[in-house]
Amino acid sequence: MSLLMQKATQGSYHCSKRGYDILKEIARKAGFPSENIVARLAIGRSLIEKQDVKTDTRLTGLDSNGKELKGITLLNPEIASVIISLVIQHYGKPLENQEDIKEFIRLHWNRGLLLLQEDLDREDGDIDGLLMKYAAQSCLTNEEETWDECPIEGDLLDTKIVGQEEAKKQIRRLLGEAKGLSPVRLSESIIFTGPASTGKTLFSKTIAEFLKLPYIDTTGTSLRTVEQLFDQIDRVLDIEGLSYEEKGHSGGLPFRGYPPLVIFIDECHQLKRPAQDALLTMTEPSDRRAILQNFVADMSNATFLFATTDIGLIVKPLRTRAREINLRPYEIEEIAEIIGRIYRGWSPEVRKLIAMAGRLTPRIAKDKAKDLDRILKQDYNGQKPSENDVVEIMEKEWGQDRLGMTNRDKRYLTIVESAKGPIGVDNIAQQLDVEVSEVENVIEPYMIRLGLIRKTQTGRELTEEGKKLADVKKEES
Repeated sequence: MSLLMQKATQGSYHCSKRGYDILKEIARKAGFPSENIVARLAIGRSLIEKQDVKTDTRLTGLDSNGKELKGITLLNPEIASVIISLVIQHYGKPLENQEDIKEFIRLHWNRGLLLLQEDLDREDGDIDGLLMKYAAQSCLTNEEETWDECPIEGDLLDTKIVGQEEAKKQIRRLLGEAKGLSPVRLSESIIFTGPASTGKTLFSKTIAEFLKLPYIDTTGTSLRTVEQLFDQIDRVLDIEGLSYEEKGHSGGLPFRGYPPLVIFIDECHQLKRPAQDALLTMTEPSDRRAILQNFVADMSNATFLFATTDIGLIVKPLRTRAREINLRPYEIEEIAEIIGRIYRGWSPEVRKLIAMAGRLTPRIAKDKAKDLDRILKQDYNGQKPSENDVVEIMEKEWGQDRLGMTNRDKRYLTIVESAKGPIGVDNIAQQLDVEVSEVENVIEPYMIRLGLIRKTQTGRELTEEGKKLADVKKEES
């Protein structure tokens, strides 16, 4: 091994131009003190793959014009023997030619960089969540400060979800209980309530990931019949290589036993009454089954998760069969943290500006952050954004001020202020020349979040904060 180590740590290694671009980007987003950490992380990531690195088509046609690292830097003397041992173990037989070990290390480094980018794309840019997954899979980095310890599964909620501590506390208890059941499943159904963009879908996906179960995702608007639901269930099970079990007959119809799975129905208040009634039998505490036209389904092993922005529209029997977990709107600091998990090199002030540009909605803020990153690369030489840079981009590129307000928002406030009293939404929409739905679903929610307006029985009016801001805007204009 000493000869192999000597050979492996001598000379230089080259990655491709594309690989080096990935290396730089991940080092920047993760806030690593050295790009060498990403290089070793890439080798570890490649070693997870079972496919022979020499036959991997990802490496076809790649140049070697990227980062050059000395062997001693790439491998690090403290873990070089570990890396070499794992490379040989991955190959599956002894490497007698000392040049071969260098070639395999180079290939693993290059493939690993490409795999890192693929993984990051699948995680929607969530570098912290990706690193936690790697930690659990024992990817190599050598820098212990990257993470404190391999996470236990119970920490998956914190890894995936910012804030919502009360909801996470309830779900942790249910997940802890679920791991003790056979087969694994939640003992209760859940209805997530609260405004839009508070993490209902993310919670449901995280629960399915924790339970390691097939995940069926549908909506109340698209689900018209229970047959449609089972068509979707069967498609997902087929993809997972699973199927139902024939268990004889029930009421003259074939009786199918379905395996453990997670079914998430978003906007469940939009379900038609027949579909809601069918869900009543499937979420019974004891005999949980669905009676379809051509068969009866045993759903005793299914975990049902629902989400709604209007709990009052769900029939009471269905509500009583599920635990209600309320999700609150995200605060600016929490959205800034979400952005920070993706772009770790950005300052807290920049992250908060992005939160405002996203109108305090995580999904929109992440889109704004991605657009900002693109603008920085193309027009600012890829530099880290300053607060002044972001304010300038918000104004010139996105038509927003520091509060994330657009000219349409300001016109809305002017109309409400000019009314000298409560004004109806129809009147506002007419003066703005937009649909009423745009006022109610796009403009007003953000004005309310900023504390600038309030709804009354007779219409909309400015709060004291709204009046102060309207006066400021007058002076500015």
